[in-house]
Parts: sequence; C-alpha cells; structure tokens
Amino acid sequence: MSGELIAGALEDVADSGRRVTIICPVVRSFIDEHPEYAGVVDPERPGIRSRR
Repeated sequence: MSGELIAGALEDVADSGRRVTIICPVVRSFIDEHPEYAGVVDPERPGIRSRR
C-alpha cells in the first residue's frame, strides 16, 4: 500500500515539473527499486543517497 502512495505522489510531482529531495528512507528504497522515478529526484539536492 505504501508503494502505491509513493508512486502516486512521485507521479504528481513529475507531472507538475517539480523535483523532490528525499528525506525518507522508505522513499529512497522505493526509488531504488523503481528506477523509472529517479528523474524526479533533484540532482542538486537529492537528500538520502542510494546505497547502490
């Protein structure tokens, strides 16, 4: 269920042209597992970085 919520939020951000700074380890893990959302992360302020 949290995955659906995160995906929806990231899709809304992408649709608006904005970027996110990741401060939640759960969101970081989600993006690691779903690299199609990596483009939503602000490259200048990515927040928590991937362990990969």
